[in-house]
Amino acid sequence: MTGPRFLASSALRLAAAFALIFALGGALMFGAFQWAVTGYANKSLEDDLRVETRVLLADGVASDPDGLNRRVTARSRIASPFAYALFDGTGRRLGGQLPIDVSRDPGLSQVAVPAPSDDEAVHDEPILVRTLATSLPQGTLVVGKSTHAVHELQEWMAEIAFWGAAGMAVLAAVGGLTVGLILARRLDKVNVATTRIMQGHLGDRLPPIGLGSEFATLRDNLNRMLERLEASMEAMRHVSSDIAHDLRTPLNRMRQRLEHAREHTGTTKGLQGAIDQALTDLDGALDIFAALLRIAQIEAGTGRETFAPVSASGLVRRVFEAYQPVADQAGHTMALLADSDRMILGDEDLLIQMLSNLVENAIVHADGPIHIIIEVYDDGASTVLCVRDTGSGIPDEALPKVTRRFFRLDHSRHSPGSGLGLALVAAIAALHDADLVLGSNRPGLTARIAFGQDGVDRTSPE
Repeated sequence: MTGPRFLASSALRLAAAFALIFALGGALMFGAFQWAVTGYANKSLEDDLRVETRVLLADGVASDPDGLNRRVTARSRIASPFAYALFDGTGRRLGGQLPIDVSRDPGLSQVAVPAPSDDEAVHDEPILVRTLATSLPQGTLVVGKSTHAVHELQEWMAEIAFWGAAGMAVLAAVGGLTVGLILARRLDKVNVATTRIMQGHLGDRLPPIGLGSEFATLRDNLNRMLERLEASMEAMRHVSSDIAHDLRTPLNRMRQRLEHAREHTGTTKGLQGAIDQALTDLDGALDIFAALLRIAQIEAGTGRETFAPVSASGLVRRVFEAYQPVADQAGHTMALLADSDRMILGDEDLLIQMLSNLVENAIVHADGPIHIIIEVYDDGASTVLCVRDTGSGIPDEALPKVTRRFFRLDHSRHSPGSGLGLALVAAIAALHDADLVLGSNRPGLTARIAFGQDGVDRTSPE
């Protein structure tokens, strides 16, 4: 990664964000710790002042100024951390080493005293002493203790807070930079893969990104999207080729008829017949384009906004009643098996067209009298629409191909049709998130459309 790219990369921004967040968090944490420890030290100092005052005033010595003075003097001579001052009722200091201007008001206060000097150095900065003044019958007792230890603790805690926050910020920056660089390297691989895909290598897929299940899910979804895109592009390529191939025949035939009529037909009736044949060929071509447009609209999701509950039994019954006379006229027999009271969420007209295409295929491509069964039944959480016939069927090796546009079996090329019927059936099933399964009926063909749990309403149509 080059310098300018690195400075503008998400890795650097991620590292900076981590450093800032952890620095603020560390400062807040150590600040709260310092506040708690300092508060505890101050409270301990105040408790020590109260205990020392109680010790001095024990045994009723509070009413004996001379005795209390002797006790204060004695405790001042030992290595005691406390300092004292004893005042009589007129404010004259009787004993102790605290300065004369110390507060004599009852309660806690604070006074500055000169720092002691030693052989090595002289301290100009005064020392703060916390004091506790207690009123006596004949004066005031003041007990003090230096806050130097508390101030040292505060300075020590402040230093710990600074270096702790700085250390956390550095570690967070290193961690964020490491994670960012790992993510950047993996995204570089993804960018390389997407660049190859944009260059036309539609068979390539995105490599694993890592760093959690969210990225794995994103990668899987993108790869599935690429698979659908590749399938769509391949289908488009086949459609373009098939359109050019299948439309060339009727257009050439129409041209030949018109040329023949122009050169050999000299009567109005003959020209009228040639025009009628040309119009028939044009209608066939327009029907093909209309079917292709309808399939494209369905595959784009057009129609989902009109979905409503539709009686599954009512669907098969309507198709059966519409095609039974047609089948009888062609010498075929039909049967209806309606064994479901569920409702299917979908477009009623499209669902009827789907079943109609399956029945028409069975009738049109039959070599002789056949038996056709239209049925609906419940299969666990699914509701299944099924059309079965006893015709010639479809070879097993051709079953995956028959739902492609313009695909026709060799024995059906002499019968009417354009090879778009099953493609339309597959598109309608996909629009309704239903599974279309074509198989052998031994003999004949079975077309099974299963609507999953999301596409079924178990409410009775009544």
